[in-house]
Parts: sequence; C-alpha cells; structure tokens
Amino acid sequence: MASRKKSHIIWMVPTAIAIVLVGVALRLQSQSSQEYYKRIRDELAQRAAMNEEHERSLCLHLRVGEMNDAGRLLFWRLNDDSRGEPFFLDEEDDYGAILINQGSDSRPLARYIFASQSTGKVLDTRNYSEFRQALAAVSKSSTIGIYETCSVSRAYGLPKEIIDNFDKALKRSGAKVDKENQRAVCYCWKP
Repeated sequence: MASRKKSHIIWMVPTAIAIVLVGVALRLQSQSSQEYYKRIRDELAQRAAMNEEHERSLCLHLRVGEMNDAGRLLFWRLNDDSRGEPFFLDEEDDYGAILINQGSDSRPLARYIFASQSTGKVLDTRNYSEFRQALAAVSKSSTIGIYETCSVSRAYGLPKEIIDNFDKALKRSGAKVDKENQRAVCYCWKP
C-alpha cells in the first residue's frame, strides 16, 4: 500500500506542476492579449490622429484663391477636388505658375495656372495668350515660383513646343524665375 501512495504522489506532483504551468501560461497569455489589444487600440488612435492632422494639413476648409493661416495663397489643388493636395505660394514667391497636361499622352491639353500673392487672384486657363497677358503685368522685381509635384511633372505628355513656350513666356516677363529650384509639392500617400 505504501508503494501505491508513493506512485499516487509521484503522479500528482507532475500534474500539479503542469496545472500551475498552464495557469501561469494562461495568465501570461491573457496579459499579453490585453497588451496586444491595448497596443492595437493605441496604434489605431495614433493613425486616426495622424489622419486628422493630415486632413488639417490639406486645409480642407480652404478653397482656391483663399489664404492659409500663414497668409499664403492656395492656388491649386491636385486632382481639382476639395480633398486634393494643396499648392500654396511659398514665402519667397510673389507669383506662382504651373503648367499641367489636362489631357492624356495621345490627346494633350495644356492648362496654365498663374497666381498672384498680393492680389489673391488665380488665373486658371487653357488659353496661352491669357497666360502671357497675365505675365505682362508682373513687375520686373518680382519672383515667380515654378511649381511641380514630387514624382512626375504635371506637364508630362505635352508637346515640347508647349513646354518651351511656357518657359519663354516666363523668361519674357522679366521677373526672377528660378527654373532650377522648382517648388515640388508632395502628393504621396501618407500612412
């Protein structure tokens, strides 16, 4: 009978240890699950805050022709919708210009946007003569910023002649045009 008790005790010890280990594992798993879900909630809250900040940076409340809090003119939105990436005139620019292919590679359609910080006026036209006329009113001491997007030129697909005429018109204005330092607006998706 003593050997029976001994084997019973020998059997109970590993079982008790196993039960304790399972209990510890379940408690650790519960804690790690709680930590995991807390981390997920924190990440989601952080992303929501980043999205909110990104939407604020898009200045969704502003329309083309309006000024931001820094007093800079919003002169174009990428994709021409109210949620598109905004183009504001930089501080060093009195004027801003951008040439856009509103068509496609096979059917290009030039679009000229020209903005004045001092008057708040934005010319958005497909008429090259109107664009040249707006440039004629620019004072010689002014600075015209050339704007682009970060990856592909907005003028991509336009015939070389149209791009050359755009550049010539800017040069003829007599204003300071720094073609080498174009103002690139990033429209990449931000997580």
